[in-house]
Amino acid sequence: MTTILPERPTALVDLRHPLPTRPINGPHSSLELTCARATLASAAARLPIPHLAWQPLPDGHAAAHLVDGTLLIHTATDGRAPHWTAHVPCPHGAHHQHPVTSPSTLHQARTATATCTGPHTTAEDQDQAVIEGTRPTRPAVRALGEGLHRARTATDQPKEHPEP
Repeated sequence: MTTILPERPTALVDLRHPLPTRPINGPHSSLELTCARATLASAAARLPIPHLAWQPLPDGHAAAHLVDGTLLIHTATDGRAPHWTAHVPCPHGAHHQHPVTSPSTLHQARTATATCTGPHTTAEDQDQAVIEGTRPTRPAVRALGEGLHRARTATDQPKEHPEP
């Protein structure tokens, strides 16, 4: 025996009045357009960088931080071929700059940087950076540099003993 279920009421759409339209997504800001241009140019050059990886820079360029630590900067040019600059971290702590036009040139830049054999700074440069606070990479380094600076200036100047 089959059971017949009652029919559900259907939704009625009143077509006598026009349906509301969705707002258009735009106008886009110049920062959004910069990232969109970088995404399209990287896709055309077969550089597999997703759209969400691109971040706008204040100077009108877009930058993407890649998984291996490489910073890729896209320079939007007027009508000419797009230009990328890769800042690849080397084993000694510096960043090497290489122009990039394709995945093979990006691979060559990474390979050349990985084979870097010499240190880029001397011990004096590193000490001066810590003492003077020249662009430290971490807050702990900055605090250490400030403490060392205060300690050196305090020992250089003799202090008088207070009178009882």
